[in-house]
Amino acid sequence: MKKTTNAIIILNYNDSETVVSYLNLIKDYKSINKILVVDNMSTDGSFDILKGCESDKIEVIQTRKNKGYAYGNNYGLKHLERKGEVYDYITISNPDIFINDKAIKDCIDFLKKHENVAICAPLMHDRYNRVSPRTAWKERKLVSDVRDSSKLLFIGRKHVELYKSDYFTGEYSYVDCIPGSFFVARYDVFKYVNYFDDNTFLYYEEDILGKKFKDLGYKEAILNNINYIHFDASSINKSFNSMDKFKKMQKSKKYYHKNYNEECQGIRRLNLLRIDIATLIGMLEIKIRTKRKNKKKTK
Repeated sequence: MKKTTNAIIILNYNDSETVVSYLNLIKDYKSINKILVVDNMSTDGSFDILKGCESDKIEVIQTRKNKGYAYGNNYGLKHLERKGEVYDYITISNPDIFINDKAIKDCIDFLKKHENVAICAPLMHDRYNRVSPRTAWKERKLVSDVRDSSKLLFIGRKHVELYKSDYFTGEYSYVDCIPGSFFVARYDVFKYVNYFDDNTFLYYEEDILGKKFKDLGYKEAILNNINYIHFDASSINKSFNSMDKFKKMQKSKKYYHKNYNEECQGIRRLNLLRIDIATLIGMLEIKIRTKRKNKKKTK
C-alpha cells in the first residue's frame, strides 16, 4: 500500500522566533513528511536564523520579493513543483498556532474518506481556548462588505458572513471559507485551481480559494471534534499600522468582488463604486481616531 504523504508550508516575515518555536513543535510529527519554510524577504535577519534549522525534513527558502501571503505560499508550492516533489496533501499553516500530530492526521484521514472535500481544518480556538468566531465563514456579499468598511455605514449585525457558534455541531460542518492560519488540502485539486490567487497582498485569499473550489463542485469542511489554537501573534500587526491594513483589505475586497462575485460582473461592475466610497469614509474615520489617540498621548 502506497504511503500517504503530506508537506507543510510555513510563511515567515520578520518573525523567526515564532517559526523556530513552531518547528520544534512539529518537526517529529509523523503526519508531516516535509516542512518547507518560506521567508518572505524578511528584513531582520530571519532567513539566516531559519537556515540554521534545516534538516533532512526541513527546508528553508526565500522569495525574491515580498508580495504578500498568497504570493509567498505560492512560491513555496511552486518550489516543490519545480523540484518534482509530489505529495498527496499540502498543509498551509501560520507559525503562531498550536496543533498536535493527531489533529493533522485526522484531517488527512477525513479527506481520504470524503473525496468531495477539497480542504478541511479543525475548529480554530483563540489563545484562551475558546472557539474563534473566525473559525470559518460564508461567502461574502457586496452589501455586507460595504457596510463593514465603515462604522458610519454600518447597519444591522456586523460581519454577517460569520457562522453562529451552534452551526459547528456533529462530526463536521461544511463551510464556504476556511482561514489560512491552518488547513489541509488535496494537493491535486489545489494545484488544479492554480493554488492561491496572488493578486492580493493580504486578506480575501481564503474567500477566493473557497470560490474556486465551489465552482468545481468541491466542499470545505471544519472538523468539530478536534481543534488547534491560533495565538494570533501575527507579523501583520508588527509590520502595518491600522491605515495600511485597512487599505490592503479594501484593495483585496474590491479585487475579490470584481473578479469572483457575480454581483459585480458586466454592467453590474458599477456596484464596485460602493466599495470605493466606503473606503474613503473608512479612511477618514481611521484618521480621526488616530488623531484623537495621539492627542490623548500628549496630554
